[in-house]
Amino acid sequence: MGQPRDIEVDMEELALQVLVVNEMPTIKGMRITASAGFMVEIGDISRFAYPSQIQKLAGPNLVESSSGKHKCQTTISIR
Repeated sequence: MGQPRDIEVDMEELALQVLVVNEMPTIKGMRITASAGFMVEIGDISRFAYPSQIQKLAGPNLVESSSGKHKCQTTISIR
């Protein structure tokens, strides 16, 4: 079996062949390996019509309800 570094390089080379993964590193903080992992988790991205559908896969969402006068407690909301 190859060295861990060799495997990571091979994985990056293969991931770059996928168009969506190739574009994701333009997002700040996204490396090729993170992009590949994201694509493995969600599958075919074309099955989503809206970004909010992908956000729902992340699960709970932290929400803060506040105004200029008061700050409410942060709660967990399901997207």
